Amino acid sequence: MSRLAWDDLGKRSYEVGVDRGVLYPATGKGVPWNGLVAVQETPSGADITEGHLDGRKIRNQRLGEGFSASINAYTYPREFEEYDGTLDGLTAQNRPYFGFSYRTRLGNDLEDDAGSLIHLVYNAMATPSSRPYSSLSGSANPITFDWKIDTVPVILADGSITSHLIINTKMAYSWAVDALEDLIYGSANNDPQLPSIPGVIDIFEDASILKITDHGDGTWTAEGPDDAIIMLDPTTFQITWPSAVYIDDVTYRISSL
Repeated sequence: MSRLAWDDLGKRSYEVGVDRGVLYPATGKGVPWNGLVAVQETPSGADITEGHLDGRKIRNQRLGEGFSASINAYTYPREFEEYDGTLDGLTAQNRPYFGFSYRTRLGNDLEDDAGSLIHLVYNAMATPSSRPYSSLSGSANPITFDWKIDTVPVILADGSITSHLIINTKMAYSWAVDALEDLIYGSANNDPQLPSIPGVIDIFEDASILKITDHGDGTWTAEGPDDAIIMLDPTTFQITWPSAVYIDDVTYRISSL
């Protein structure tokens, strides 16, 4: 056992900046979002409904939360005009859904570059704000554009829902991050694209050192290094890594690492 300690070296972490903005049109390849100034995340919903009994509060029930944000930029890709509501020079047109990604940086008291967070946003719809054009003066003051974006969540196989996925490059395997960046930023072999959320999960599952595959029929397969899976006899093995967590004497939960 140990006593809690505060402000250990390397533990005073912070998050800063935004870069590598990418627009993913509904069709076609992703394009860089140059001139990106800020992304402000503003989760919506999740209001609390109170429950009372005999005049006393007995519970809080939180409603489902959605992801929304605002984008601030000096400019935007030409491909974004359609999602800004402009089509063939006509404004106030229907705005379809698009995908979006950006990166924020991690630092701590020992290093300014301690990894990054890759943000993937799905099913986003933009609403532009006012644009204050004014006469030129002695110095140029470029205006910035602002959009509020709202999203429709994706329903995953396990029943969870989300439209915003965050990958911490400090915690993930570097080869899995490389594989993801080759997809979302492009490579010599493919144009940039926004993979589905299950597709992103598959990338990190495939890159796992210890991989657990559920066959859906009550059986599963474990693949990994010798020090993770030990054969006790020809038909019995033991998983020594913490991906096997016993819930009780006869029940356990397994996951890839």
